[in-house]
Amino acid sequence: MRLSQYDYSKNGYYFVTICNKDRTCCFGDVVNGDMVLNNAGTMVDDMWNRLSKKFDHISIDHYIIMPKHIHGIIIIGSGNTTGEHMGSPLHHDGTNANVGADPRACPNEKTMGMSQIIQWFKTMTTNKYMHGVRAYDWKPFDKKLWQRSFYDHIIRNECELNKICEYIINNPGEWENDELYEA
Repeated sequence: MRLSQYDYSKNGYYFVTICNKDRTCCFGDVVNGDMVLNNAGTMVDDMWNRLSKKFDHISIDHYIIMPKHIHGIIIIGSGNTTGEHMGSPLHHDGTNANVGADPRACPNEKTMGMSQIIQWFKTMTTNKYMHGVRAYDWKPFDKKLWQRSFYDHIIRNECELNKICEYIINNPGEWENDELYEA
């Protein structure tokens, strides 16, 4: 699902969507166009905000936790990208930005890419959610809380960033039109 030959630890802005596996409303509900988090949703919110503490090379921009998924923008690096293609896989001369990268290199927390960041988020939220199922009667899940992988989009310019931020902000108001919505 990832863009082939792209280094997802490269500085840039990334829009990600992570869905729960069974696409059940685990994290709250939309009421009158506003997302109202339940205790599980509050836990997911807390863990999302911990990402930038765990991985000090990233920051969190706009995000929304929905009943069955989360949308968010993660910025890797300082956010001070150059050129018109923030996070673009190509250099300005059109050559691949990843040529010469050592695929055997072992990442550390400073260079972890999007897959490792999302994996940490999924692991931590799953563990906390399992505790909530046992201790607080949260809705149980079958084998895995999150679906395999995640959706991503490399944000290439400010216009895209603004459209994605608007999409995130307006997402609860559009919930009944969402492909994940079921009455």
